[in-house]
Amino acid sequence: MVDLLGRAGYLDEAERLLNGKHIELDSNTWWTLFSSCAAHGNLRLGRTVVGFLLQKEQNNPAVYVQLSNIYANAGQWEEAANLREMMKSHGVEPICNSFEFSYKTCAISLLLAKGGVKG
Repeated sequence: MVDLLGRAGYLDEAERLLNGKHIELDSNTWWTLFSSCAAHGNLRLGRTVVGFLLQKEQNNPAVYVQLSNIYANAGQWEEAANLREMMKSHGVEPICNSFEFSYKTCAISLLLAKGGVKG
């Protein structure tokens, strides 16, 4: 239900649904709402959801990167940069982005196609 509400842009309703539950929610449910916050640019709720995600996934770089992206999309570049600095200071390493992954995959494929590494 959270996914349906979030995809449709009814983020406040999804938040009320989760807050009305008297059970502990798993991180998948919070990730669903967090993804909807990113898709719809809801910074207020995104910050709230991060609090719940960090309780369960404190060292998951994706939490920080996603929030940083929400800040950047909202034009809050300084906050995005501060968050990335906080990641470094807490020893949380960012995951490589899709460009880096594609570039590295392509480079490895070319290397292997040309005979690989000798030695």
